[in-house]
Amino acid sequence: MSFSNDVKNEGARIQLDSSKLVLAELSAFIRTCCEIKIKSQKISLEFITENASIARRIFTHLKGYSNQLEAYRKKSTSLIQNGQYIIVVNDKYAIDDLLYDTKFIYNSQYFSQRSYIMSTELKTELEERAYLRGAFLGSGSISNPEKSYHLEIVCRNEDLAEDLKLIINKRGLKAKVSKRKNSYIVYIKEAEQISDFMALIGVNQSLLKFENIRVLKDLRNNVNRVVNCETANINKQIEAAQKQITDINFLKSIDKYKDLSADLKEIAEIRLENEYYTLKEIAEISQGKYTRSGVNYRLKKISALAEKYRGVQNERDEG
Repeated sequence: MSFSNDVKNEGARIQLDSSKLVLAELSAFIRTCCEIKIKSQKISLEFITENASIARRIFTHLKGYSNQLEAYRKKSTSLIQNGQYIIVVNDKYAIDDLLYDTKFIYNSQYFSQRSYIMSTELKTELEERAYLRGAFLGSGSISNPEKSYHLEIVCRNEDLAEDLKLIINKRGLKAKVSKRKNSYIVYIKEAEQISDFMALIGVNQSLLKFENIRVLKDLRNNVNRVVNCETANINKQIEAAQKQITDINFLKSIDKYKDLSADLKEIAEIRLENEYYTLKEIAEISQGKYTRSGVNYRLKKISALAEKYRGVQNERDEG
């Protein structure tokens, strides 16, 4: 089972202690996973979800409006998609009451729908949280945090997307909206912001799991970053040491090594005998006679002399 499904299963089990919170969730379900069907002058509502726990939650909420409910599972013919759970309301009076209570239509004008919800309809913070939870359960998803950080809610139109973004961002979050084919997506991509949203809708167990994965992932990334940095430094040290050895041997090959001062020769010999040592380790071998910067200065001086004589040699070869 995916991480997103785990989050939804937990969200669908949260107990609601007032009819206002139920109505807030239903308001979101109406706008995210419900279709109004009109056929032969008969109207019905169809709530569609791929999650069994959410289907049971919607069914339970709707029983407060009508006992004339149907629920069935439609199997998918695709190997990629899961089957769908469909809850149908056929009672016209219950439908009118539900759509009116959720402020989705007025005066039975089924084709004049209001996707957004007035801020005055969600009078408390708990109602706003219930509404956001319903929106996420209705058409949201969250990626596996072990792979990436991404939470989104799919909206049928821009009004709903912008409205959800506004409600989410009232809490200090930074949700954004983008268009994807015929839908609008409200999304959050920062790990900390996703954590805050999960806390907002009350999925605390999933939040703990998310944070544990996030901490381990950050730790692994930091370790890898340190290892990569150290590896790069080691490679640079090895390359520098090999060049220094090449320069020393070059001076010997052209019989110029004998002209070096005693301190340069001393450092050169230590380098030749310890090709993988760092500058600090070479300084330690000198037992305090030279500092790290002193060793570096002398090796750079040797390399400069080598480059000077290479230039002279090149001029002779070209001449």
